[in-house]
Amino acid sequence: MKKFVIPFFCAVLFSTSVAAQQSTAAPTKTEAVKSKLTPKEVIDSYLKALGGKEKLEAIKTTVVENTLTVPGLPAEVTMVTKKWAINSNLNSR
Repeated sequence: MKKFVIPFFCAVLFSTSVAAQQSTAAPTKTEAVKSKLTPKEVIDSYLKALGGKEKLEAIKTTVVENTLTVPGLPAEVTMVTKKWAINSNLNSR
C-alpha cells in the first residue's frame, strides 16, 4: 500500500503545479518602435544634464556614504567609500 500512496501523492502535487503554470490568456503582440534618438545623442544629453563632459572629467575624488539598519540589531552600520582617480596626484589627497 505504501508503494502506491507515496507515488500517487507525488503525481498529484506535480500535476497541480504544472496546471498552475499553464496560461489560458492569448499571447499579446508587441511591436518594436524605432527610436528617433541615436545612442550618441542619448549619451550626449545625459552628459549635458550632469554638467558637461569637461566637468565630469575634472572630478578626481568621489565619496559615497551608506547607512544600513537591520531589524533586530541595536545599532546602524555606516560605511564610507572613497575613490580617487587613477591619474590624480596621490599627494593632493
